[in-house]
Amino acid sequence: MAPISYPNTRRDESITENIHGYEVPDPYRWLENPDSPETEAWVNAQNEVTASYLSTAESARPKIQSKIEDLMNYDRFCSLWKRGSFFYYDHRLGLQNQAVIMQTETIESEPRVFLDPNSMSDDGTVSLGTMKWSKSGQYIAYGVKRGGSDWEEIRIMECSTLEHLPETLEWAKFTSIAWTDDAEGFYYARYPPPSSLKDETDKDKRGAETDQSRLQAIYYHQIGTSQEQDRLVYIDEANPQRLYGVSTTLDGQYLLITSHDDCSPKNQLSVVNLTKSFGNEENGMINVVDQSYESQFSYLANDDDTFYFTTNWKAPKNRIIKVRLDQKLENCTELIPEDGKRVLSRALVVNYDQLVLNYMEDAHDKLAVHTLRSGEKLFDIPLPDIGSVSVSGRRDQEFLTYLFSSFLYAGTVYYVDLTIPVKDGTRVFRKMDPPGFEPGKYKTKQVFYTSKDGTRVPMFVIGSRDALESNSSATHPCLLYGYGGFMISLTPAYSARWASWLECLGGVVVIANLRGGDEYGYEWHEQGILERKQNVFDDFQWAAKHLCDEMKITTPKSLMIMGGSNGGLLVGACVNQAPELFGAAVAQVGVHDIFRFHKFTIGSAWVSDFGDPDNAEHFEFQRKYSPLHNVFDPDEVGKPYPAILLTTGDHDDRVVPLHTLKFGATLQYKAGASKLQEGKPLLVRIDVKAGHGAGKPTTKVIQEVCDTLLFAALSLDVQTALH
Repeated sequence: MAPISYPNTRRDESITENIHGYEVPDPYRWLENPDSPETEAWVNAQNEVTASYLSTAESARPKIQSKIEDLMNYDRFCSLWKRGSFFYYDHRLGLQNQAVIMQTETIESEPRVFLDPNSMSDDGTVSLGTMKWSKSGQYIAYGVKRGGSDWEEIRIMECSTLEHLPETLEWAKFTSIAWTDDAEGFYYARYPPPSSLKDETDKDKRGAETDQSRLQAIYYHQIGTSQEQDRLVYIDEANPQRLYGVSTTLDGQYLLITSHDDCSPKNQLSVVNLTKSFGNEENGMINVVDQSYESQFSYLANDDDTFYFTTNWKAPKNRIIKVRLDQKLENCTELIPEDGKRVLSRALVVNYDQLVLNYMEDAHDKLAVHTLRSGEKLFDIPLPDIGSVSVSGRRDQEFLTYLFSSFLYAGTVYYVDLTIPVKDGTRVFRKMDPPGFEPGKYKTKQVFYTSKDGTRVPMFVIGSRDALESNSSATHPCLLYGYGGFMISLTPAYSARWASWLECLGGVVVIANLRGGDEYGYEWHEQGILERKQNVFDDFQWAAKHLCDEMKITTPKSLMIMGGSNGGLLVGACVNQAPELFGAAVAQVGVHDIFRFHKFTIGSAWVSDFGDPDNAEHFEFQRKYSPLHNVFDPDEVGKPYPAILLTTGDHDDRVVPLHTLKFGATLQYKAGASKLQEGKPLLVRIDVKAGHGAGKPTTKVIQEVCDTLLFAALSLDVQTALH
């Protein structure tokens, strides 16, 4: 294969910044401007280089793309829910770009289309965001997103007639919606328009800006009025970084406001008695459950002024408490104590007096039902296998539904009638079966390995039965995926991306449950953040070593690592620290500039995991792992980088594209010309009208997965996939 000629990227050597006594050059800062003609030309040139490299395997594209389409060409559903007199569910038909919300009078009756985002754009890049029904089910307020951006415009529709109200609410982002009991209006959160977009009338431009997200505020909107008439309910100008959530209690008496300083599992929860203070909510806050921001409280239910919360207060794996509004928190009653082994990952109240508890044990889910009044256990809800569940239900309804899925089974939606024994009351609502996938050919096993510091870490290994036999001496192309942060757990779930690796490359997929996530609760998370962030990178690298040295499933030259967002940071740090462990790496929408991430959009919220670059002590550990600032010259260290593919979307306003652009330019500058790097490309792929990932249309997902598989096949020399 001929050497790659990378675009000639201008370096501005005059740009340096003194950070806590260190002179930090930033020669590619001009790439932070997404709208400049120079940046646009550079992006186009990078996409051309990547396309040219992948074109060497173009003969394999039709076969691989066809298989990916087979693996995605099935009817997909989510849990069923009921609002008012109608049932609703998501349904994505085959290769449809976006899921459609269906409405039906009973679970057996013929449904009709309720909301179809596919009809809102020609290319499938408009998706649905936040949505909330009024208590009676008369109205729905829902968000519409464009091009993958986090920005939403909120629309209101009457649910029986499907007629929209005239108003549209702008500049909502990271918002929830809370209807009042009379359905005359709702609370929501919005930002001031970004300064760079104040005069911009093209809504498709939203999401490409990099302005910091500041001064989110809570407003009340009365239906039938313009947004200009919305009433400001709460704003905290002294803490402009704060994020807010709103909800109203089922009895309509109370408004709950949660506030977060950042992404840590800590919040402040305030309660407003709407029967006494509607129209003057801030002065009517009658109770602040916790003012310390040292714990997290999630509302479950209330009986008048007695409230039930899920909390990690004095319980790293979570528990459920009840407390009266006139009580001090210290005098609460513990309803469900912390389980020493399992994490209480979610709870909800159904059937008037029943608690559904979703426990996570060794990164897979289990369901149990208890009474709300006493906490006494009633029964377990048996699951088909080791997997994940998503549960839906309400206190005023006598049923619950849940979606079960695993790595090898796409999913089944179950309906459970709680008025009769669970065995008799459970039935299948919808079952999903990708026609291009035969799960019986494969198996999943959970493996525990020892990380650098002796910590026991779990990972799931998925592959053919032959590949996972202990006496097999063959090596296989292996995909190792990780995240490790923000209390996010990687639990079993079907993915066409993983299935295509198994089917097209004949490989093995490994999902590592690294520290920083929530797999074992708050303490597991704490071990992978701030000055302990290196533990996450060590866990990932030792997973690679275990696969090669102990399990002997693969070898470094046949191993590709992948991660997105915080997982993209993980990949970027690991290719700098231990490039010899991997044959290829894909970093998706990664956070790579750890010195400046907090200056763009919502980045300041991540200081809880990464640390604050403006803090000298934090900067000391950040500078040791920041991917952008630890790129090396292969000739100086005597070893090359693995083949690298960096991906991003031009409308990613969560992790803005500049992270990927600057990291890619630096890799190409320092390593691209090295003889040691020949045959190991350093590529950048920028998707157009795409964001951080949520709402990406199926057509774009197929193209991205296909490009990733072709890159893997070329980089790992998987000849069977190339012919």
